[in-house]
Amino acid sequence: MSVPANRFPLNEVKAVMKCVLPLFALAAIAPAQEIVISRQTSDALKSDTAYSRSSEVTFTGKVTGKLKSYNVSGRAVPVRIVVKSGKGALTNVDLGPTWFLKDQSTSINVGDRITVTGSKLKLNGQTYINARTVKKGRANLVLRDTTGFPYWVARRQETPVEPASGGISGRIARMTNITIGNETFNGVIVQTPDGERAIALAPDWYYGQQNINLAPGAYIRSYGGMYTGAFQMGQGVSSPAPGLYIANSLYTQGGFYGFTNPGGYVYGNFPGFPGIIR
Repeated sequence: MSVPANRFPLNEVKAVMKCVLPLFALAAIAPAQEIVISRQTSDALKSDTAYSRSSEVTFTGKVTGKLKSYNVSGRAVPVRIVVKSGKGALTNVDLGPTWFLKDQSTSINVGDRITVTGSKLKLNGQTYINARTVKKGRANLVLRDTTGFPYWVARRQETPVEPASGGISGRIARMTNITIGNETFNGVIVQTPDGERAIALAPDWYYGQQNINLAPGAYIRSYGGMYTGAFQMGQGVSSPAPGLYIANSLYTQGGFYGFTNPGGYVYGNFPGFPGIIR
């Protein structure tokens, strides 16, 4: 499954050309407006994964601006908001890439009162916050793990010790699409000592942004649990007994991939999904 190339709709390109602002001017924007920035520097893109627990702060304020950023290098497009604290200070907060945020159950909009926990960083003389969590009322938008590593990157920096038992392991017999509700998942049929097993890995919109190279014949091990809801296999593919397995994590020759956060699955929870196995 290849990663789809990023394309920019014509209307978005026109919007970029109409409004180009330097990054240092963001703190001075008027309340309740959305601004489009034409590009991001390579350093700004590298800051996507920059995080320091020693500089972590928590503060509460009101969202006064939401900024869309478009970069021309084909890398992740970040979303930045401006938060006004009770003392009147304006703080730039980076949340994460647009493709990841738009499918989260909790959205952050102008006018929302939120509590941000994140790392205070400086780039090119500009101070901003890389958010780890954002609380909005009772909802909690979880963007990074406790070390600050982003959940929109499935391949983790460290490979955890595998559980002594459980999981599904074997060689991939074939790739398949699996439909759960309105979502199409990337999945695999794995040949195990007990027969074939079907595993749903992640929705297309999330999986397609990851550099996961799987092919028939590759050996994998996945941990997760059985799905109790309705699903449909790809055309011409029958569902092996005893049903569908949902991956919490995936061990491959190319590394370890995690699909969960403390609240559930990084791409959202579906009715009938198994609990998170730690």
